[in-house]
Amino acid sequence: MTGSVTSRDSTTIGYRQFGEGPGIIVVHGGAQAAHNFTKLAEALSDQQEPSATVARR
Repeated sequence: MTGSVTSRDSTTIGYRQFGEGPGIIVVHGGAQAAHNFTKLAEALSDQQEPSATVARR
């Protein structure tokens, strides 16, 4: 699932969710992008650990 939310300072925060239920949020550093963690998120969701990659824009 892909979506976005708006922070209090009106910044759009996009996310891509893998799996269902409570899980792990993976946030990349300044030199990376959310897609750098896609394989990790997919692997975790296979182990019943839902995860999301986040991109602050």
